[in-house]
Amino acid sequence: MDQMVWKAWAPSKVKFFAWLALQDRLWHADRLEKRGWPNCGPCPLCRRVQECGPHLFFRCRFTLRLWNLVIQKFHIHDMDTSAWHMFDSV
Repeated sequence: MDQMVWKAWAPSKVKFFAWLALQDRLWHADRLEKRGWPNCGPCPLCRRVQECGPHLFFRCRFTLRLWNLVIQKFHIHDMDTSAWHMFDSV
């Protein structure tokens, strides 16, 4: 997966962000709370659960809607977002 990120056509900062996300190294509310940061609240999109990587990128209803729009726009027929529960460990 790392090679796919680094070989993708995208600005370096986007590749770096994607790589950090895949490594679970982004500072979401769940990680900030463990470090004692105040006001680490729920997902900023749905406000239903605490913000964490898997939720923000794969479970949030707003994120899933966005992914489905991308899939439709680029005619990606072999991607099924309903199977994305496997990314819970991201």
